[in-house]
Amino acid sequence: MKLLVLLFIHLILQSGYSLECQFSSNKELGAELLSEINEEKLTCLSNKVHLSFDDGPSVNVTTEILKELKLRSVKASFFVTTTNLDPVHPSYKENRKIVEQSLLDGHLIADHGHEHNSYDLRMDANSKILETGFSEEKREEQIKKSIDLLNWSTQGRFSKQVPLLFF
Repeated sequence: MKLLVLLFIHLILQSGYSLECQFSSNKELGAELLSEINEEKLTCLSNKVHLSFDDGPSVNVTTEILKELKLRSVKASFFVTTTNLDPVHPSYKENRKIVEQSLLDGHLIADHGHEHNSYDLRMDANSKILETGFSEEKREEQIKKSIDLLNWSTQGRFSKQVPLLFF
């Protein structure tokens, strides 16, 4: 399954602006990601804001956000941390219903990983390692588990979205 990785989901793009990206590390991966992004048939309209919410769903918080968005006829992206959908989570049934209803209401459901841990090496500006990240095997396991839980929670509709986002 091909995942489209969008690195710039939190940027507000207006027509007439250009975006130049450079990768100082892992240039091959960076070039591959930028090529994939440039090949997508996405259109950014001027004077628009894209709302995104991370780390949910939460029975108390997400339901209130959804009510407010519906009142204003506004759509958003919800980056779901899928530990919230796992049957070991005490509110997994309610959380699954929230995710499914969000998708049915026209919001984009995006994958924020299974555990909220670093998938790769994170360093500060002084090259001090902050997190070593997951091994390649653990990364793939985490991504597969999160995709499986999102598809399970949406009756398979998660993977049919365009674009398919993971952040």
